[in-house]
Amino acid sequence: MLTNSDITKLKHIFVTKDEFQDHFDVLEGKFNQVMNMLDSVMGELKAIREEQTIMFHTLVDHSDKIENYESRLVCLEGK
Repeated sequence: MLTNSDITKLKHIFVTKDEFQDHFDVLEGKFNQVMNMLDSVMGELKAIREEQTIMFHTLVDHSDKIENYESRLVCLEGK
């Protein structure tokens, strides 16, 4: 048979449905905060990647123009 002391100890071990729901709500709120921060970071990462792609294509275009100018300059100096 359980004594009052045993029942008190068991109450400290087990939580009620309301206590569990409170803890769950807190964890759910924290999870939502983390997910919102991740969404923000991923949005910034996507923007950086898109900008990097644009910059790369601009660099390639400039490199092509420089090569063209160099070949024209060599022809002009040779004459």
